[in-house]
Amino acid sequence: MSSTGSLFGEDNLTKHHIEDIIRVLKRMSNKVDKGDLDADLLPDHQHATKLLSSLGMSLNGIDDKDARGRILSYFLQRIGQPIEGEALRTIAGISEWPRRIRELRVELGWKIKTQKTGRPDLPAGVYVLESAEQDEPHDRGISDQVRLEVLQRDQSRCQHPGCNWSTADRSEGDPRFTIELHHIHEIADGGSNEVENLISVCNVHHKAIHSRNPATLAWLREWSKT
Repeated sequence: MSSTGSLFGEDNLTKHHIEDIIRVLKRMSNKVDKGDLDADLLPDHQHATKLLSSLGMSLNGIDDKDARGRILSYFLQRIGQPIEGEALRTIAGISEWPRRIRELRVELGWKIKTQKTGRPDLPAGVYVLESAEQDEPHDRGISDQVRLEVLQRDQSRCQHPGCNWSTADRSEGDPRFTIELHHIHEIADGGSNEVENLISVCNVHHKAIHSRNPATLAWLREWSKT
């Protein structure tokens, strides 16, 4: 399991665990919506931390006493739902709320998408958290400008042969739900976060790469030579 795991992945989480965690996060978010940011939030925060810790995960920045935590908690209650920037500004309560969102996306790896960061179908100024699963640490640190250049180059489509999937092709029952960026040469092996070292892939083929699927790795090696 990764350091954060996936609330909906195949990491041996029981339905009870998932429902309990989400119930705690919703209570926290509801209190934020009501402006109740006093010490009453502490028991919920501690409970969620204990639950996730028992599963080898962490809240990774969820703290309703700071703006970034309030934004993340709000997103987690509304996974997959488009959210207007004005609502996030109100939740954050600070003028630099866009920076907090960039930190969540770039530094902590939360899959928060906008029109320019992987969801061209979204209206300008609208955000969506596509999953409760964070990017792996080695897939973080990519600036929004570089991300945009890679997505534009690849037309926001999965580059795996025979896939060509984009978020506009979503359909019920299809495990593909987002486009992610993969490092051709891993950061651990000296790779960089430059456009030339990144490729767009759907979440299914990205997982196949990290699962060391032989056919997928063979394709990636050939692609890197072009």
